Amino acid sequence: MGVWNSIDISKNESKTIFTQDGYGSLTVNGEEIDGKNFIIKGGPNNGQKAELKYEINYKSNPIQIDLVAIKDGKEKGRMLGIAKPIDNNKFLMVLKFNGNRPQNIDNENLEQTLTLTKVE
Repeated sequence: MGVWNSIDISKNESKTIFTQDGYGSLTVNGEEIDGKNFIIKGGPNNGQKAELKYEINYKSNPIQIDLVAIKDGKEKGRMLGIAKPIDNNKFLMVLKFNGNRPQNIDNENLEQTLTLTKVE
């Protein structure tokens, strides 16, 4: 939980927020996504308001982290990811938008890997 500065492979910086009540806010490809006021882009729900929540499974190796789009109390989509802690204030994260969970944080996923550093 907390506010994190994230940096991608191209050194683009953005802010990622994981709230105590399960909401996730982040920037994807330069577009800000507000977890509590997520506006869906594309598809049959285009332009409609939804929520973006996160789920973490610490028991898996690597740690699984999913971002879940919820509209009208029902799951509408899921970004599957993994996370690798570096220390208490930094971790690596890879998210996939194609329905396949990445298996490792390695050269194959380097372009999608974010480095997150805790701010608050």
